[in-house]
Amino acid sequence: MKRLCGLVFTFVFSALAAFSPASHADSVTKTFNATFPVTIKAGNPVTFSVTFYNTTPGVATINSIKVYPAPGVTFVSPYTTQYSATLVGGGALVITNFPGIKSQKNAAFTFYASVAGDCSTPSTWPQPLANAGNSLQGDNFNWNGNNSQLTSNLGCDGLVSCGGSINASVNGATSNDPGYALITVGTTLKNGDACTGPMGYAIQNLLLGQNKLVVTLTNSNAAYTTQINSGDLPVDASGYASERVKVAWDKNTDGSWKYIQAPTCLCTSALSSCMPIDTVSTDPYFNTQVKACAVDYTWVTSPTPGFARYFATIIGVGNDPAMGWGD
Repeated sequence: MKRLCGLVFTFVFSALAAFSPASHADSVTKTFNATFPVTIKAGNPVTFSVTFYNTTPGVATINSIKVYPAPGVTFVSPYTTQYSATLVGGGALVITNFPGIKSQKNAAFTFYASVAGDCSTPSTWPQPLANAGNSLQGDNFNWNGNNSQLTSNLGCDGLVSCGGSINASVNGATSNDPGYALITVGTTLKNGDACTGPMGYAIQNLLLGQNKLVVTLTNSNAAYTTQINSGDLPVDASGYASERVKVAWDKNTDGSWKYIQAPTCLCTSALSSCMPIDTVSTDPYFNTQVKACAVDYTWVTSPTPGFARYFATIIGVGNDPAMGWGD
């Protein structure tokens, strides 16, 4: 009888062990995904956050991760703001000693990096790793690409929606002040199709130094209207305010912009159909349709004798026209 009871106990204990949480965790398919920022500013160092999601349907915990750098990104010390990080081969980071990410939960990790880019071309992150062990010594989680985000536009200042505006003015300038710059993205693309979804942008406002503004949007089909104000510029020898606003969208081999005097737009909408053909034979864009033109152009005398201030409204199509009164 005792022997029979012992056999029954052993059988029951073994059965319970087979269905224990540990055994169940070992049997489920462990999955995860991650989202990297849509835009990251350029600089050294900059910080940005990446979120890891444990999408495992059963019981499983992520206890260590590995992140590989995207082209244009170099991780720099101290690497993270929160947890232990080790720089390994290929410039990758292994992150350990963080509270485990349970099933159906997520955690954000903030990284330090040197980032180079001009916001014009997306950079793709290699697929990261997630592991059940404390130092990548356990089971790897399978990548679940659903709702993941593995591309970042490097060098962008942020995101702007269709129909949204970017106030890129310097020194708190308002609409009548030198250095004022307001960019309004069209609700339609340059061909008239509906504009959908936000896009990354980068604005370089040098209106008070080099007398120019450069706009970069990650959607090369976007169109926008820009209002810009110059700083104080000297009048000519006869006392006349003779400066003309200039535009450019291509560069010379030395990196300088190919500026021309801004032609007058055919209409006031931010559309390719409003862009005239360049008819100036000495221009680098001669006999082609321009990508930026002037809707309005005025000037006023400056409080400083012998100087004037200029105001211009420019339509741009494409992702990176430059404009202003510089060369």
